[in-house]
Amino acid sequence: MMSFFRTSASNPVFHEASSPGRSSSVWMWIQGLVIVLLILVIAAFLVAGRALSGAIDGRDAAARAQGHLQTLELSLALEDLAQAQASFEQAERSLRLLSPLGWIPGARRNLLALRSLVHAASVSSRVFGRTLETGVEALTLIGEDEDFFRSSNKKGELLTRWTSLDREKRALILARLKTRLPALEVSRNDLHLVLEELEEAFAKEAHPILERQKDALAGTLRLAQGSLETFTQGVALLTSVSDEDGGRVLLLFLNDNELRPGGGFLGSFGILTLDAGAITNLTTYDVMAVDGPVLESWTEAVPEPLSEYLSVPAWFLRDANWSPDFGESAERALALFSGELVAAGTGAAIDPNLKIDAVVGLTTGVVADFLRVLGDVEAGGERFTSDNISDALENAVEFTFANRGVTHDRRKDVIQDIADIMRERFAALTLSQWSEIFTSVAVRLRDKHLLFYAPDADMERLFVRQGWAGRVAENFDGDYLMVVDANLAALKTDPAVSRTIEYRVSLEGDDLVASVAVAYNHTRPFGPKVTRYRTFTRLYAPEGSELLSVEGSLANDALKNPSLTPDVPVVSEELGKTVFGAFVSVEPLTRRTLMFRYRLPRHLREAALRGSYDLLVQKQPGARNHALTLDLEFDTKLKRAVPAEEAGEWGDTRYRLNTILDQDLDFEVDL
Repeated sequence: MMSFFRTSASNPVFHEASSPGRSSSVWMWIQGLVIVLLILVIAAFLVAGRALSGAIDGRDAAARAQGHLQTLELSLALEDLAQAQASFEQAERSLRLLSPLGWIPGARRNLLALRSLVHAASVSSRVFGRTLETGVEALTLIGEDEDFFRSSNKKGELLTRWTSLDREKRALILARLKTRLPALEVSRNDLHLVLEELEEAFAKEAHPILERQKDALAGTLRLAQGSLETFTQGVALLTSVSDEDGGRVLLLFLNDNELRPGGGFLGSFGILTLDAGAITNLTTYDVMAVDGPVLESWTEAVPEPLSEYLSVPAWFLRDANWSPDFGESAERALALFSGELVAAGTGAAIDPNLKIDAVVGLTTGVVADFLRVLGDVEAGGERFTSDNISDALENAVEFTFANRGVTHDRRKDVIQDIADIMRERFAALTLSQWSEIFTSVAVRLRDKHLLFYAPDADMERLFVRQGWAGRVAENFDGDYLMVVDANLAALKTDPAVSRTIEYRVSLEGDDLVASVAVAYNHTRPFGPKVTRYRTFTRLYAPEGSELLSVEGSLANDALKNPSLTPDVPVVSEELGKTVFGAFVSVEPLTRRTLMFRYRLPRHLREAALRGSYDLLVQKQPGARNHALTLDLEFDTKLKRAVPAEEAGEWGDTRYRLNTILDQDLDFEVDL
């Protein structure tokens, strides 16, 4: 047995000169250590077995829950999710007992990855269980169970069933759902955090089997995250705009083919009346119903660019959305709405004392999404589809109404006809179709084609928290960029003009200097709805930025300014930002680039010296998804960037990225 401890016959580990007593003590110590290690190994295997058993049981229960959800067996799915959560929590407890094995080379990284996987599964089971409980509770309060969704003859009765409930029951359900909303928001945040933790735990390479499991789980959770977001926003929408007390919503129909800072030209609007969650009336109006009676008497001071480039004498409702902050534009719209109605006196088309509880702005893209689910609509002798709604509606109210024997002041009645048909079809939607509607709504909320505002401070905070408010981020301390266009007497030309925004930051001496190049590409010739593009462009930059130069601006278009004299830029302070403004015009089938160059505030340079640079690029409400290029140069190598550059760009002092500005975008660079 002694030879076991020798490296060779001539090189003993324990010298022969050692005393017999000492060798015996060492041998007994080694035997004890081996026994302890064996006990630990056996215990580890037992603990690992319990962890594996819990994980497998949790996985199987989660799979059963998914199957029961697909067949709309909600109660069984709830039971499965509860079992999955308990099993994953058991696995988590067992894995924590394996922490002492972290001293083994490579074990710590894989143990942390495994624990993160099980923790993510546990949290997601709890999140989905809570969410499902909310849905089951709502069904119970309605007086139904999951059989309601599985019954073939009731698939299109969801909205009908809701509106047929007595008012007190609808009010009770809305009140109960409102109490559930904070928990849903917490669940949504928990799922977001657990996904971040999962990615962080696998930042260093783990075992391939664990990597594959992580990729599969993360993919599933991201899909579920979208569904949870849609459900949470649906509950928030139902319980805010349509609470137990009812309310009236001012709908602003924003024509994004004639882009304005707050989403699009306001040519029409509607008033939606709700009673405990049920629509009782929807009436649409031409904006001239409000502006028309006071055209000669209204004297509200108008923003200077509207006066200069549109020659309007006063600020009317149709031009209310001059601010890219939808809350600011909505407040202005409400003030002009009520003020003009009061000024109209007995000639007012609407009661001046009408109380508005919320304002909703929606573009033609939102209506197109709805028609994609609801189907084509025929009204006023025209056929409106998801593909042609914008052009067909423009034709109906601007060009063909006289051919149908419609007078100019009644030409927009077709909007009411379309709204009535759509309302009827909403009442017949199936559950799967409602899912499509809410999914499209979530996308339009994100890309700022659907926006909400409430005069009530609590309700407005909810809209801001949900990301629906279209607010300019006033308290952001990092670098900031927002490019805002205002179509001023350029017809419906916006779809013909593509834009590319290029943002560069570089060091000049000890200053960070930024340049923004907005490239306009006019792709169509003159036509009934297309002309030269005329826009007053504003660039929102961090407060304290100093304008250095502007290139490409024009004092007016080529007809009124044949010498192409440049515009004198306007510098102002608004919404906690420094704002640079200039006019530009682009002839059909030509290109023009407007460039602003400015010095960024000193605190951004100091933050970069401390190793941190953050940038927020906000999207203009109603704008199409423009290409965005970033080229940011610093004086030290980048350590980390989110989102990451292409791999070939790593390892230098510049951050380069090409992306699409389809929503507000955050960028973080560690130096």
